[in-house]
Amino acid sequence: MNSDTDCLRCHRKLPVIQNTADRQFEQEQLLVVTDMSPPPQCCCLQFLIPDSIVLTDRTCPYGHVDAQGKFFLTNNALKIEITEISNEFRHDFIQHGPSLTMNDSVDMVCAYHCAKLPEDCQYIFRRPKPGHWPRPEFLSQLKVSRVFLVSTAHVENTTHWDPRQTLGTLTVRTLDYSHERYWRLSTNLIERLLMLDLTMTQMKVYVTMKIIKKEFCKPLVGDRLSTFHLKTTLMFSVEMSPPNMWKDENVIQCLKVCLTTLRRWFKRVK
Repeated sequence: MNSDTDCLRCHRKLPVIQNTADRQFEQEQLLVVTDMSPPPQCCCLQFLIPDSIVLTDRTCPYGHVDAQGKFFLTNNALKIEITEISNEFRHDFIQHGPSLTMNDSVDMVCAYHCAKLPEDCQYIFRRPKPGHWPRPEFLSQLKVSRVFLVSTAHVENTTHWDPRQTLGTLTVRTLDYSHERYWRLSTNLIERLLMLDLTMTQMKVYVTMKIIKKEFCKPLVGDRLSTFHLKTTLMFSVEMSPPNMWKDENVIQCLKVCLTTLRRWFKRVK
């Protein structure tokens, strides 16, 4: 299918922590901050540095100092780094969310590593589901997975539904540069483990969906329909449908289930 090459550039020298109790004062660290009204699955990263170092907006172009004097890392820091790499190899790049595509063949994502699974990523374990997939023992394995913090594109208005209070809220984003402070929680390691746990029949359905996306959807909608949408659709369909349905003789039926689910979701967005 002439797939491109995916690259992950992880900055492990700058660890990410979620609690100030884990801070090491002699070491530079990033603290996950979620009390600044970020969009869903997003956070801000406060740059924790030794007291002997003083940073300002002028001395460090990769960050923003708020009114309380806290220094937050902006997500254009990694974009500046990729720009330098692009200039070195003399290739242009196009941004698609956190990914930067170079030479139409290499997708590169720069990220920071977080060793513990944040609370925002725990919903998969609490959400009601039939239980045949993912298996309970497999969910236990997912709970110890790590996450990455990647940059976001421009943040649009978002909605959030609270099932406990049966309340929906709309957050309106003004046209400013606040989106540069937001970092998205990437659970690609969990996603990878889930995909590896699929059967060959389920993978055949996924590959067929990718072919349909490339041959029929991309000429109409460009890159707005991503492989992330297809993976989410497939995994939801596998989770909610009977396991005995996923057999080679039922590939077309399984494909219809996935496409119907995807179509239903798109209608809800309109």
